[in-house]
Amino acid sequence: MPIALTAYALTLIVALTSLVLLYRAGMLSAVAMLLYLCVLLLIRPLTLFSGLDMPQPANAFDDVALDAALALLAALLWIGLFTLCALAMRAYLPRLGAAFLPRPVSTPDPARLRLFAAGLALLAGAITAGFVLQSGSPGAFIYRVKVAREMSGLFLFLHLAVLSLMLSLYGLLEEIRRAETPARRRSAFLFYAPLLLIAMGASFAWGNRGNIAYILIAGALSWHVLIAPLRPIRVLIGAAILFVALFAMGNLREARLEALTGTPYSERSLTRSLSNSLHLAEFDALSLAIKDAGNRYELREGADFRNGILAMVPRQILPEREIFNVGGWFRQVYEPGKVNGWPVTVIGDWFVNFGWIGVVLGAALSGAVAGLFDSAYSRVSSRTWDAVLAPALGILILKGGVGTGAPQQIVLTLIPLAILSLALRLRGKTGRASARWRSGEV
Repeated sequence: MPIALTAYALTLIVALTSLVLLYRAGMLSAVAMLLYLCVLLLIRPLTLFSGLDMPQPANAFDDVALDAALALLAALLWIGLFTLCALAMRAYLPRLGAAFLPRPVSTPDPARLRLFAAGLALLAGAITAGFVLQSGSPGAFIYRVKVAREMSGLFLFLHLAVLSLMLSLYGLLEEIRRAETPARRRSAFLFYAPLLLIAMGASFAWGNRGNIAYILIAGALSWHVLIAPLRPIRVLIGAAILFVALFAMGNLREARLEALTGTPYSERSLTRSLSNSLHLAEFDALSLAIKDAGNRYELREGADFRNGILAMVPRQILPEREIFNVGGWFRQVYEPGKVNGWPVTVIGDWFVNFGWIGVVLGAALSGAVAGLFDSAYSRVSSRTWDAVLAPALGILILKGGVGTGAPQQIVLTLIPLAILSLALRLRGKTGRASARWRSGEV
């Protein structure tokens, strides 16, 4: 146990130091990605070390403290390299991101922005509602998505909700920032809040609660740097409310699945249920991955990353392609026949494919990509587009780093965002507007 506690203390110190350095550098994308990892990696060990819960599955672990210490060592290595590479990318290639990412929008036309945001939210909501009605009930639709896996290849429609969340958040903060009166702020909130709720509802219907948390975290970071600083007490209260809401939504989803499958979710302890609802048990899977990769099963040697690239090919063209989610096959190693997988975190994605060298490569690449995002969207305190996209891309799309699904996520996000950016910037035909567009101001 002393070794595990020492590893935890070192990881915590490095993580907090990294967050401070990245925040002071104005790198919201890197901050969002690191915050995501810290939640996954630094809460769950406390429940294991204190005896409040056992790892999952307990019979697969030889020495819980030692296995956790190795996972924390991988986290320490990842966080340190990630931070260094992100800072280096921002410092030495400050303009590189602008060449590859959707151009910033400085002064969009409010009416057009509202039209696009409403259209995207309503489209995502209507398509999802259609699937729910076709399935017979929300619970039956979640069963088709999470258990029967009948919706493979259709998650593009879930991604519409992700884009809707990003665009609606951008519209809300843009109008609030430019509002001259409280009435205009209320008008912005009354218009965009329902759109955000529709997109969140669509995400939840697809069995995805994470997007709800991610957009709220990204929105809080954007508000903090763009509108007004958030007091620590409000952050803590907001985090507590968010955790409770996610826990409740997780239990609601599991209750619906229990009614259809007979799986006794309700028999779990409170700590176990909380860990599963917030995906904190991914730390357990990471510990198992580090313990058993190369021993109980062979390293994947990049197979999951190849599958992630092939995932961009529609199943109608390549119907036999494998899924890229590591958790899907990983659970089969320990519990054959189970449907739901055990995600191993982005660190685990790299470890089960390449071992410790994979942790180094994955951390370096993830830090470089975070720095790329932050180099493109560096004016987070003065431009709404930057303040929203920097954290949203980091946490909504990459979720802590460049994992096996990153190629698909990036393509499905950046291409629509580039189109939206162009549509929002090409808003006028006057000579003055055209000149501003050519100069890159809008």
